[in-house]
Amino acid sequence: IRFSYFTSRTNISYRLNDANKLELNAVVSSMGRVGSDPFGAKLKTSGRDILSLPAHYTKLVTALGWESRFAGDQLVNNLIVKYFHYRVDATDGTYAGEEFDYNTSGSRWGLAEAIKLNISPASFFRLSAEAATRLPEQSEIFVDGNFQLSNFALKPERSLNFNLGFRTEKPGRYAIETNAFYRITKDLILNVPTNLIFLQNQNVQNVKGIGLEAEATVNVLHWLKANGNFTYQDFRLFNTGYATTNGARLRNRPYFFANLGLNASLGHILSHKDKLSG
Repeated sequence: IRFSYFTSRTNISYRLNDANKLELNAVVSSMGRVGSDPFGAKLKTSGRDILSLPAHYTKLVTALGWESRFAGDQLVNNLIVKYFHYRVDATDGTYAGEEFDYNTSGSRWGLAEAIKLNISPASFFRLSAEAATRLPEQSEIFVDGNFQLSNFALKPERSLNFNLGFRTEKPGRYAIETNAFYRITKDLILNVPTNLIFLQNQNVQNVKGIGLEAEATVNVLHWLKANGNFTYQDFRLFNTGYATTNGARLRNRPYFFANLGLNASLGHILSHKDKLSG
């Protein structure tokens, strides 16, 4: 299998005055895939193997942001308008040899608002809300062409997100950050089993959930740091049309995970300029 990639990133920033700034960001990505599998399934009409059919995926993400600062930078406001566009051109086939052409495209607008309140030089609260779109990644559409089936009909995720966060630190001593969120998602992309031995990314129509994330770093000694984080998230299906699945937890999605770690940094081991970290 041969994959080709093209990515272009452009960022323009313009300061209106000391308290206001405009920023424009655009990312264009184009991806292609072509391969061969002489021992794989063949199409009934042409006799070609499914993997040899070229596939192309192009997407554009553009954002225009307006940052405003008030009360001597104590309050920072960000208003962001986003535009999303994607196009898929591909021919796919089932393992029964049936052929399907996909020439689809779509566009969506998004809006985000974020407020940051600095209560001290080392502490702040952050509140944000966003009507968001997440375009599929090429790895979710193309996958590996082996035990994961392509899905050129995959739709973008659409979600309504609310976030509330807090961070505080004492330089050289500790840093603590926590964030809570509430999310309603349409067409959530999920990797699920299909056709007995395969996997495929598919859309889950209606999902909503809450979550809490926390992270802390503590300087135990001047050369030793301890860090840890955890995430709890409860995502459940709604409006499924079936009493047995309505309110069920989203499958293949862990609801709790955590990490603990130690980081040591030692100097002057063999010379005055060396440094050992681990």
